[in-house]
Amino acid sequence: MMHRKPAAGLLIGLIVIALLPACASQSVSYLDPTLHAVRYQDLERPASPQTIHLVPEWQTQGTPVPSLSQTLRNQLEIPLLKSGLVTLAGAASADHPTLTVIVNNHGDTGEAVGQGILAGLTFGVAGSAVTDQYTMTARFNAKGKPPFAKAYKHALLSLTNRDAPQGMQLAPRGMAVDAVLEQMILSLLRDLQAKGLL
Repeated sequence: MMHRKPAAGLLIGLIVIALLPACASQSVSYLDPTLHAVRYQDLERPASPQTIHLVPEWQTQGTPVPSLSQTLRNQLEIPLLKSGLVTLAGAASADHPTLTVIVNNHGDTGEAVGQGILAGLTFGVAGSAVTDQYTMTARFNAKGKPPFAKAYKHALLSLTNRDAPQGMQLAPRGMAVDAVLEQMILSLLRDLQAKGLL
């Protein structure tokens, strides 16, 4: 009498179990509504945009990450140029104002890890919530004008198997961080215009 070896069946079973959390879980991101959304049409387009020098810096938990600064530059350039308020200089110059933008991503790592482990053990049933907080510190220096400095705060809430809190705006899939940066940049441009700097 032949006995079938259980190894193959056991392996398939383990693979199915490992895939169950991925099948049962899907993360959806929402934008924090605390920062009042500024629209492009809320900005007054000048007859000719002002040329500025952009200096970006990305930080994680307050530590600079130079390898991500170019990526941040690319993300910031989109709303800056789309606004019609500015053009970007290729190099620093005393004739051009300097806009320094430091973006610090500081998430709730402790709670996020705990909830993530719980969700994995229960195949996604428990659900998880991860909040990525962003602080954008902007400094604008123009010759003959008072310096401007302000910090803008935003957050991105990623939920897995949980209902979204009321009033949360769904973030574009795959572009959640871009949406966060866009809203903070538009708020900055509005403030610079209000101060007569743009």
